[in-house]
Amino acid sequence: MYNTKLIDLLEGSLHSTKDYLKAIQLVISIPEMFAYLENHILITPMDYPEQKNIRCAIVYRMINEEQSDISPQILNIIRFISPLHVSLNSRETIFLINYNFFEIMYYLIFGSDKILAKKPKLYQINLLLELAFKG
Repeated sequence: MYNTKLIDLLEGSLHSTKDYLKAIQLVISIPEMFAYLENHILITPMDYPEQKNIRCAIVYRMINEEQSDISPQILNIIRFISPLHVSLNSRETIFLINYNFFEIMYYLIFGSDKILAKKPKLYQINLLLELAFKG
């Protein structure tokens, strides 16, 4: 914990580019982090929605350059999708592409009075994928 530094608790929804910029600016404003980002990159694990917001901010900074109110250090933040999110996204994609098959299987197992949502919770997707895999 020698190199660990508690920045601040920032409450926010993180549903927009503006919210992400506010959080990133807090990190960039730390003198050590500002100096680090002058010459290095920062790899941040993010799922797709978060990547979209950061990408919008980076593109805005690149297009507007000096006229932008976004710090140039944001260009050194690299978005990275973690293996967990790759796994979760691939499971959901497989389920959604083959929804008709899984719907029939769901009705056969749990009865026709049960309704399978168009985008069910992850535990339901995992259960149906596991049952299909085990046959």
